[in-house]
Amino acid sequence: MTNQRRILARFAQASLLTSLLILGLFFLLKPGSAAATAAPAAFCDTVTGIPLTECEALTALYNSTDGPNWFDNFGWLTSTAPCDDWTGILCSGGHVIVVSLGFNGLHGALPAELGNLPYLVELDLSFNNLGGALPDQLWNLTELQNLYLGRSSSGGLTGTITPTIGNLVDLQNLDLSSNRISGTLPSTIGQLTSLRLFDLSSNLIQGAIPVSIGNLTNLRTLDLGHNQMTGALPTALGNLTLLEVLSLGINQFVGDVPAELSNLTHLHSLLLNSNQLTGTLPISLGNMSELDTIEIFNNDLTGAIPPSIGNLPLLRTLSATNNDLGGSLPPELGNLAALQNLYLGSNHISGSIPSQIGNLTALHNLALSANRLEGALPPQIGQLTQLQNLYLQANQLAANIPATIVSLTQLSRLDTGFNALGAEAGALPFLASKDPQWAQTQTVSPTNVQLTQPLSTSAIMTWTPILYQGDGGFYEVSYGLLISGAYPMTATTSDKTIGALTVTDLTPGAAYCFRVRTFTPAHAAQQNAIWSAYTAPLCPGCGDFNGNGVIDLADIIAISERWLQTSSDPGWDGRFDLDGSGVIDMIDIMRVNANWDYHC
Repeated sequence: MTNQRRILARFAQASLLTSLLILGLFFLLKPGSAAATAAPAAFCDTVTGIPLTECEALTALYNSTDGPNWFDNFGWLTSTAPCDDWTGILCSGGHVIVVSLGFNGLHGALPAELGNLPYLVELDLSFNNLGGALPDQLWNLTELQNLYLGRSSSGGLTGTITPTIGNLVDLQNLDLSSNRISGTLPSTIGQLTSLRLFDLSSNLIQGAIPVSIGNLTNLRTLDLGHNQMTGALPTALGNLTLLEVLSLGINQFVGDVPAELSNLTHLHSLLLNSNQLTGTLPISLGNMSELDTIEIFNNDLTGAIPPSIGNLPLLRTLSATNNDLGGSLPPELGNLAALQNLYLGSNHISGSIPSQIGNLTALHNLALSANRLEGALPPQIGQLTQLQNLYLQANQLAANIPATIVSLTQLSRLDTGFNALGAEAGALPFLASKDPQWAQTQTVSPTNVQLTQPLSTSAIMTWTPILYQGDGGFYEVSYGLLISGAYPMTATTSDKTIGALTVTDLTPGAAYCFRVRTFTPAHAAQQNAIWSAYTAPLCPGCGDFNGNGVIDLADIIAISERWLQTSSDPGWDGRFDLDGSGVIDMIDIMRVNANWDYHC
């Protein structure tokens, strides 16, 4: 096999696993597979096909990166025809134009002599164990189109990117990812106008993105993620109209998300997560109709999710967890038919969950936890039959979980804790299976509420305490005169373990209504203070004088017969003085009449 064919074969390798398998079999099967040893300097005097300086550059690379122990060092420093026999070398016109040794077990530093390969078009040393400083001489290789030095598995390259990188005006692909390169990006980056791939992710780059980045109008991928970069995102990013991937996550960028990003109508992935970005999401985000992924989690973004988000038909992942987003969930979310992952937890989103959520039938993960959502879980939740994980905990959701939830047969994780939820009977077996402790942290109304001493100056309310008795809180009894229809007076227990409360200072003979609700304050697992719903009012002495449970004609006749009696009259019966005025007057009679057919 000629060396040119060997190079093409390396280019065709589809993955790291495939590469390692092929190289491993080659190493095991080739005759005389003992690694070549470093040759004396005079070896290059015998080499044909390339200039002496280029041979010496290749020899320096071999010696500085432990060539004898490469996975594949076929021909190196044994054959005198590098262009024909040396693995990873491709020549043209008597010069080395390609060095392709990715995934090959190189270990060590890059020699400065690489700068003596002036015709080099591609240098691929990715996925090796490189270390030491990045040679400045690389920036002298003005013919270079592809430079792949990323993904070092130990240590990584150090040093800085100097302004002379601007010499590489033909460079199309630059990958220096997963190293320890530091310093700032020089403004001369803007001279690399042929660049399509710019990947400096997972380094130690500091400072701001230079405005000159906007000159790189051929860029398809810009990845500066996982560095230590600061400053605002330049509006010049909006000039990169061919961009498909913009990855700036895990830095320290500040300021707004530029509205100019909406110019990136070919963008598939927008990754701005784990910065210190503020402000609102631009409405124009909805113009980026080819977006597949939006990751903006771990920032300080505010405002509501714009309804224009519903204009992104290809969106599969929207992750905005851990921001300060507010407002309500826009119903337009229901337009995202391709959506598989919706992560909006740990924000301040309020309002109800829109019924349109049921349109997201491709959804696998729905995380709405730690917000301020309230109201009922819509029954349309049962339409999400592909759902695998559902997180609703630490909101203010109330009412009963609908029985339609049993349709979520693919669900593996469900958390509904720290809300005010009950459940329809049909949902109970499903909840017991998927979220066994769901009822233990619900702030619900107490049950079995009774009034044991009505119609005197005090009344004793009793009830069965709820299951959730931790994290502070109390029961509140509110009460007022039945005739007023209001509950202006309140009394509270000291905690949620107590099942009784005595209400005092009642007016003798007056008719009162009583109700109870539960309160849990905000705490470490819940940003919201939660009130349960009120229990049904208890209204003893409501005008049901004959005790049959309903105000009827007999009650109206009974109070009419006592019209104008006062508390000093013989035979006074305070039950008929419904307003506590000390006289049975027209107000009392009218109240009973107004409550005709009222069930006490």
